[in-house]
Amino acid sequence: MKNFTTSYNPKRLDAHIERQMAKINLETRQNELISRRKKCFGDPSFFDMTFENNDDNQTEAYAKALDFVNSFKKSAGLLFYGPYGTGKTYLAACIANALIDKGYTAKLTTMASAVNDLMDTENKTYYLEAMTGVDLLILDDFGAEYQTDFMLAKSFEIINRRYITRKPLIVTTNFSKDQLSNPDPNQHRLMSRLWEMCLFIAIEGSDRRKEKLKSRLKHKQNG
Repeated sequence: MKNFTTSYNPKRLDAHIERQMAKINLETRQNELISRRKKCFGDPSFFDMTFENNDDNQTEAYAKALDFVNSFKKSAGLLFYGPYGTGKTYLAACIANALIDKGYTAKLTTMASAVNDLMDTENKTYYLEAMTGVDLLILDDFGAEYQTDFMLAKSFEIINRRYITRKPLIVTTNFSKDQLSNPDPNQHRLMSRLWEMCLFIAIEGSDRRKEKLKSRLKHKQNG
């Protein structure tokens, strides 16, 4: 009867352990990134809004957005302005996703949602601290909310928290350059703070949503 012996190879075992640990670490990181994206966006459709997937990558706004990511913590905030549907939210989401990949935290919300959440929570100080706590806050579609004195006051409170703590802020708005430069008197204090905090960048062009819809309809007709 043959006597079979199993040879012990420590190098092979160590390599196997390293591969298993690398797999576990990769899965842990992927789960952490998904968790951070959920906290940032809520809507999974934003997860794929990345610089790699952005087909509008030859613009000054795109270059400024990349600079912001590469020099994060040293950059001023950004305010993207221009007509509806020109890709302002998409570009802001690209920045958020890139920073999340680098290990930072981000939150994208509208000002109306932020103010409503602030008023609905019992511990308003805690909510404001949470808005301050993320590495990057993105206020999307600024100015679309009803501009009451109350809304303006709470909007200023949120933005001013970022200013006081010197935390970066990104704002997107459909306001024109003239509206931003010559705001209504009741918006002056808020807009003045944004001018102080952010680099204003125009995003121009046709409505990308309409162009994509036209393209899909044309494709169906030709199909």
